[in-house]
Amino acid sequence: MKKTFNFNNCKIITIGDSITKGFNGYEVLNNNYPKWLAYYLQTYVDNAGENGATITGTREIDMPQKIKNIKWNNYQLVICFYGTNDYGHNKASIEDVSLTLANNINIIRQANPDLKIVGILPTTRYDDYKNASDIFCKGGYTFNDLLDALKLTYQVLNIDVLDWRVWNPNLINNHNYQNKLNDCHLHPNGQTYQEIAINIANYLRNTIK
Repeated sequence: MKKTFNFNNCKIITIGDSITKGFNGYEVLNNNYPKWLAYYLQTYVDNAGENGATITGTREIDMPQKIKNIKWNNYQLVICFYGTNDYGHNKASIEDVSLTLANNINIIRQANPDLKIVGILPTTRYDDYKNASDIFCKGGYTFNDLLDALKLTYQVLNIDVLDWRVWNPNLINNHNYQNKLNDCHLHPNGQTYQEIAINIANYLRNTIK
C-alpha cells in the first residue's frame, strides 16, 4: 500500500514570481502565501520567489538560473508557480515557454529524483481592468492558451498541477478582483494571499501521496 505523504516532516521550497514572493503591487508582505502554507501544513517552507521572474528569462531571478542555485537535496517537495510574467512581459512563443518549463523540471528531477514536484497555474490577471483570459500578448497567445500549455506540460511530465479554473474558479473573478487584487491588476492583498495558501494546502493534502 502506498504511503501517504507526511507534510509534518517535510521541507518544502516554493519557486515562482511576485505571487510567490508576496508582492501586493506596492510592497512585499511578510504574510505571503508560503508563510501561510507553512502554518496550515505545520511544516517548513522556504520561499524562493522573485519579483518579475519568468520561465524563459536569462536573468538570475528567472527560473533557468534560479534552479541552478538551489540545493534540491535539502527538500522533499517543490511548488512551481510561474508563468504570468512570460505572458505579461516576454515575446517568447508559447512553445518556448512550455519547452523551457519542461527542461527546467527535468534539471530539478536530475538533481533530486525523489523530490515531489507540484505545479500551480497562474492566478487570473486583469490588464487595464480587463480579464486577460482571451487577450493576446506579445508572444501571440492568450492567457488561457498559456494556462492550457503549462497544464499540459506538467501533465505530460506526470506532475500534479493546480488549475484555478477547476479547483476554485471564484477565487479571483470579474466580480471580486478589485477587492481581491491589491492593485486591481495581478497582485493579491493580504487576505487573498491567505486564501491562496488555504487552497494550496487543501490541494496538496488531497492530491499528494
